[in-house]
Amino acid sequence: MADIIFRLAARCEAAGRPNNEDNFLISDNLESGEWGFLTDKEITLSDKGALLVVADGMGGMKAGEVASALAVKTIKEWFAPANITDKVTNTTKSVKDYIRKGIQEADAVIKKESADNETKSGMGSTIVLSWLTGQGQIVVGWCGDSRAYRYNPKDGLILLSHDHSYVQELVDNGKLDASLAFDYPDKNIITRSLGNPSKKAEPDIKEFYLRSGDIFLLCSDGLSGVLRDAELETIISHNTESLAACREALWTAAFEAGWEDNVTLILCQALKVGDMPVPEPDPIPFISSQPTLRQENMFLSEEEIKEAEKSAKAAEATETAETEKSETIDFEDNANIETPDNKDITVIKSAVATPAETPETAETKETPETTTTTETTTETTTTTETAQTQETKETKEPSPEEPVIEPDLLNSPGKKRRWMVILVILAAILLLLFLAYRFNLFDSQIIINNWFGK
Repeated sequence: MADIIFRLAARCEAAGRPNNEDNFLISDNLESGEWGFLTDKEITLSDKGALLVVADGMGGMKAGEVASALAVKTIKEWFAPANITDKVTNTTKSVKDYIRKGIQEADAVIKKESADNETKSGMGSTIVLSWLTGQGQIVVGWCGDSRAYRYNPKDGLILLSHDHSYVQELVDNGKLDASLAFDYPDKNIITRSLGNPSKKAEPDIKEFYLRSGDIFLLCSDGLSGVLRDAELETIISHNTESLAACREALWTAAFEAGWEDNVTLILCQALKVGDMPVPEPDPIPFISSQPTLRQENMFLSEEEIKEAEKSAKAAEATETAETEKSETIDFEDNANIETPDNKDITVIKSAVATPAETPETAETKETPETTTTTETTTETTTTTETAQTQETKETKEPSPEEPVIEPDLLNSPGKKRRWMVILVILAAILLLLFLAYRFNLFDSQIIINNWFGK
């Protein structure tokens, strides 16, 4: 196995609240059985790897603090060196199964403590953890809305996890545009957690390949809830030389954004990933101006990538054959057509990194004596660019058939209940007025005559 060199930084504090209900856990070497790390120290990854954990407790008073503490304590015991056998680390599937069972064990421990102690009844916790394996992968497991990101200079910032929350379900079901999710009411309502007495914890597990230069960020919603993805990306991209500096920059930005919750963050940077073959992970071009919520399905398996490339080549060949039968159309002429999509075409064209036009190319386009060979090349390139543009627009823009809900007073469950109470009160008042009028109670006839001029 080629050496993998990485370094770490972390911080966990009460921040915007008087009591800290967050907890975190780090082992830079699971073989040693020791838990801890030194900020920015370069570490060689062991065969059993390293583990990073963030837990965000819920339940108020000290109950949330207890739940998150139980979560990290259980994970710590679960990942004891004696438990991490060759059978566990043998395959990616066995690693993912082990993480899933560990998170479910933490769920069971929290439920038991909640049932045995009335003062802790109803407590719970989110969890997100990352296991850097000796096979050059990082396997991420989560339950709730604590997040895992990956930053790489090539792709920018990508969200690896997928929130288990009410707002994320609205986005997934096409009922809310992703760009509105950050400021949406009730975004703190989560749909999965540890300690929920009504159902067993159902974590999601994903694996990704390590690449040199990767910076992983694990955080509670105290950070991701006040800083948008674009802000996180800007801060990380300007602080890649020191994780300590990056940590403090994120901390300061969260404070200046008006944090209202506990904040926990862990940073892990892969400085060297040896000579191991690493597949390209992002066939979809990354656009930094995209909405804040990005999906984990941007990472495809090797088989899915090959299948997608095969389909794209077939579609391109078919399109080129059909175009050769028609007249040559210049892309620059098309761009002058006034359509509402012209702005998107410009953005997407630059996002897919089409070759820059040189002065010689521009002169060739403007010269009437251009050869047939050059026209054919220009036509083929134009057709490919147009096809790529159309495909990228289709993945970027939401389907017109899917309704998009703007934020309003009736969207959240709490606001609906308030309206129902108001309507019931109004109905009761009208009923009392009617009864008073019908049975002449409290001289209601005189009052009504005075009001309505009867």
